[in-house]
Amino acid sequence: MRCFFALLCLILAASPAHAARLVAVRTFTAPGQARLLLELDPGEESTPATIQTRASPPLGAIAARGITWLGGVELDADLPVEVPVHTDGVRRVLLAVVGAGVQVTVELDQARLVRAEQIDPRAVIVDLLTSADSGSTTDGSKTGEGSAPPSAVSDELPTRAQLLAVVQGVDLLRAAGGARKTRPVVVLDAGHGGWDHGAVGPNGTREADIALQIVLRAAVGMRQRLDADVILTRDDDEFVTLRGRARIANQAKADLFVSVHANAAFGPQAWGTETYSMDTASDRGAQRVAARENAIARKEGLAEGDDLLAAQLINTGTMRLSRELAAHVQSAVCQRLGLVYGTQSVHDLGTKTALFTVLTRTQMPAVLFESAFVSNPTDERRLRAPYFQQTIADALVDAVGAWLDRQGDGAEESP
Repeated sequence: MRCFFALLCLILAASPAHAARLVAVRTFTAPGQARLLLELDPGEESTPATIQTRASPPLGAIAARGITWLGGVELDADLPVEVPVHTDGVRRVLLAVVGAGVQVTVELDQARLVRAEQIDPRAVIVDLLTSADSGSTTDGSKTGEGSAPPSAVSDELPTRAQLLAVVQGVDLLRAAGGARKTRPVVVLDAGHGGWDHGAVGPNGTREADIALQIVLRAAVGMRQRLDADVILTRDDDEFVTLRGRARIANQAKADLFVSVHANAAFGPQAWGTETYSMDTASDRGAQRVAARENAIARKEGLAEGDDLLAAQLINTGTMRLSRELAAHVQSAVCQRLGLVYGTQSVHDLGTKTALFTVLTRTQMPAVLFESAFVSNPTDERRLRAPYFQQTIADALVDAVGAWLDRQGDGAEESP
């Protein structure tokens, strides 16, 4: 504690000429854990923040606290100094100017280990972990001075790579008096991953690999063409739970969620493209697809009744918008594929509904896109082709752009 304040006093004596500004705080929680993304506007010629962390146990009526001090950082005037959370033992986040820096205080139900790391000139990650989580970290985070040894981070929390995606391409206007630019937040979810390879085609094509390639290509297009803030639930071959995927989107307060997959059937005859939104199964085929994609949910202990309850509680207001998004995706993909391969080579299976776990748990318009059937030899060959993947990705960018434009135009609600 003495070392912490001694170093703090030394740093206070120097005032940086080009201080970075703390411009946003995003909080992600899981049982017993929390991860904060502190977004910075580094300004011009700013130096990395000096980071100090410490933890305080509860004292009488005073809650336990996890404290991170960012030296050489200013507090943005538009940022609220109190952010209520009240989830998974995290009560609230308090922001305050302390000397030549900003103090971020997280009030907790119980004491936790605190560690922080600057992963980019625009981003600092703060982890708050219970002692029971001790182990090796899954993402290479470094421990701040005065904090406990590295601990495992729940796969329900976004990884370092995913949080980097949040700040990638953030365009902060630095002209005098310039305001921060507002950007749509799009979460792209590559289905399956890691040990969960999804469907496998007759020539060994894995659904997880195809989904990831399409998502990576679509992310580039959405950032460049739509100026969107794109968050990926995974950016490599790793396993992410269905609950974790939805949690990433919900806690990022995304504007929309697109889950990308490759379809499969019992035989090689089925082929084509279809897009789903959340509702009871529209037909037996939709029920079968949902059962296949939801299989992992049973291993996660997610009961069907739980999904139905979630759907009733949080998705009622987004179902119409999800159906509209599904229609945009299906139309754009089939149109682009028709231009490239000819309309006779496109099998438009239309939009459908089903209770996909990953859709029932998201709190924003969400769709699940089945690009083609990996079980069909022709579709499988196309899915493996980079040009086909790029065509699908470009169509997804078109669809999301058209859907966002419609929301911006204030279109009248459908009956």
